[in-house]
Amino acid sequence: MWNSIVWLAGVSASLLLGVSYIPQILRLFKEKSAAGISLSFWLILDASLVMLFILALDAGQRNLIAAQGLNLGLALVVTAQVLYYKRRG
Repeated sequence: MWNSIVWLAGVSASLLLGVSYIPQILRLFKEKSAAGISLSFWLILDASLVMLFILALDAGQRNLIAAQGLNLGLALVVTAQVLYYKRRG
């Protein structure tokens, strides 16, 4: 029972975290501006997520690798947008 709860919590957290990036990605795309968004935050977050992804790879757990991969991928999309729009603006 406990293992099922832990698994469900992990899957739910991963999905919610992945969904949380979407409003930021859409806002940046629609406004074509990264005004008020901290680039240093996103760079530090990306570095942290790379390290967590490496840990997930080492652990060899597919669901953890997928979750951290999704998290890292979406964070990199936001970072790329912030860099692009800050340079353009």
